[in-house]
Amino acid sequence: MSFNSIFFLFSALPLFYALYLLTPPKGKRYMLLVISFAAYFWVEPLFSILLLMLACYLYLLNLRMQRVRQYKKLAICMELIGIVLFLLLYFKYYGFLLSGISALASFDFTLRLLIAPAGISFISFSLISYAIDLYQGKLQKQPKLGDFLLYVFYFPKIIMGPIMRYPDFEAQLKPLRISIAATHEGLCRFVIGLAKKVILANTFAFLFEQISANAALSMVSAWIGAFAFTFQIYFDFSGYSDMAIGLSLLLGIRMPENFHYPYMANSIKDFWKRWHITLSTWFKDYVYIPLGGSRRKLPRVILNTFIVWSLTGLWHGASWNFVLWGIYYFVLLMLERYVLGGFLRKCPQALRILLTFLLVAIGWMLFAFPDLAQMSDYLKAMFGANGLIDEQSFWYFKNHLFYFLCAVIASTPLFHQIYLRTKAALRLPLHDLMILGLFILSICYLVTSTFQPFLYTQF
Repeated sequence: MSFNSIFFLFSALPLFYALYLLTPPKGKRYMLLVISFAAYFWVEPLFSILLLMLACYLYLLNLRMQRVRQYKKLAICMELIGIVLFLLLYFKYYGFLLSGISALASFDFTLRLLIAPAGISFISFSLISYAIDLYQGKLQKQPKLGDFLLYVFYFPKIIMGPIMRYPDFEAQLKPLRISIAATHEGLCRFVIGLAKKVILANTFAFLFEQISANAALSMVSAWIGAFAFTFQIYFDFSGYSDMAIGLSLLLGIRMPENFHYPYMANSIKDFWKRWHITLSTWFKDYVYIPLGGSRRKLPRVILNTFIVWSLTGLWHGASWNFVLWGIYYFVLLMLERYVLGGFLRKCPQALRILLTFLLVAIGWMLFAFPDLAQMSDYLKAMFGANGLIDEQSFWYFKNHLFYFLCAVIASTPLFHQIYLRTKAALRLPLHDLMILGLFILSICYLVTSTFQPFLYTQF
């Protein structure tokens, strides 16, 4: 159930929220579980039942883990992780793995098209972190089955995150309270996220689609397209995160932030501290540190980093372009840390931010094209293979300059400063009218353009 659909905004959300508000405080978490399961069932009727059965089985395994001796807990934890990873590999990487084996063995397999359950990657990471935290004793006790199922099915995060650990999620459930201040903050946050998606992300998606369809792009046009996709993916995903956080505030739950002005990063390392924060933290805590992190000798540190970024690339999709995207960031991080670090630290801050942004924009082109030949042609165009400029470049620039200016402002702290100063300068009713106007404008964009799903729903 997409947050940016007319059906969700004007039918499902009012109904769900009315039921939630009418539920007594002691029953709110159970009503929230029913709402969350119903929302996922609407998207995945069959897989929601299978996921419910899997979650109940994993819950029983977790109960067993708490009742056995320490040396047996590891085996149960590995069994849990193995089950989750098997399902993830089967649904998401079945065709990719078999095609790779087929290429290496020169043998043709008959591939069946599998449709992965929505949000399978986010669900898998949540279940894995839960099992590891329980094994390591970070959970004081096994929760009730209802609370565990709510953690799995909680509808604002199940499709696209942010990734929450169970201890952090559980802390928000005791007790579930709705305050006027949190409700007001949640509504504002939700509307801002909706505007990011339908006004900016969708506009840049259409522009990038136009530009990438051109077979002979000039250098300027290719870079305009690269910047369009760079802003599209940011406003698409951060817009969803804002909407998920806003919805959670309406329900009395505060979710973790997932973005912190990533295009203001002054290094690649800094970028990944700001972009998809919960995913970066998950890989650091559950993969990089258990492998030894940075405490080992240089060859092992390089290997650990390579493993993490290969897995990060593969997590985003079963395609070689995602593998290349992960390796690209591995190379950049190694160069930044061991070769160019001293030089970069001497550069002016503005230059470092600009260089990081350009490198990230190039990286997004690896991300955008599953077809490696098309990716190669586009990258060549970005570096002048088809000439410097053409007539279409002026059209792209002239007709989208306003959106690019809005994107630059909205992706920097300047937007937050303008928002806070406006909120302080205007009385509350006027501020609310401004948010209402932004909501109406977003709806106008939504009903007059082709529906665009969120990019990260495929991951």
